[in-house]
Amino acid sequence: MDTTKTTLLLLVVVLMAQACNVLQENNADDVVITLDKPFRLYVGETARLGDEFQITFENLAEDSRCPLGTVCIWEGEIEAAFRVTTNSTSQSLPFQGFVGAGGDAVLQQLIGQYGIELQRVQPYPGTDAAIDEDKSAMLVVSRVDIR
Repeated sequence: MDTTKTTLLLLVVVLMAQACNVLQENNADDVVITLDKPFRLYVGETARLGDEFQITFENLAEDSRCPLGTVCIWEGEIEAAFRVTTNSTSQSLPFQGFVGAGGDAVLQQLIGQYGIELQRVQPYPGTDAAIDEDKSAMLVVSRVDIR
């Protein structure tokens, strides 16, 4: 192989490697966040608001909510873990409390200039879709005016 072909092949390999790095940093599978609009995240999935904010649903550690069709003394609660990254700073964001089947209670957290609401966790206990891969959270991200 002559020098020109070798150089061209090397250049193509380098460009392909750089393209792969860009795709990994800006994953096309990530959910796109629109401020003040609800969005769904499944366990292991990430949502982004441009380059300034991203949230990942790490796990649903506990779900002791009263199953549909049963009578419970206590309504139960969820414990969900998220990871939020803003301005290259990453931190854990736990939510713990009651979230009803219809989103009748909302858990809220404040991270910097962003308010995050956890409106619903699905599936609700007692429904048919209680498989781990189907666990999802309905969230809303808003910009908060802090003065």
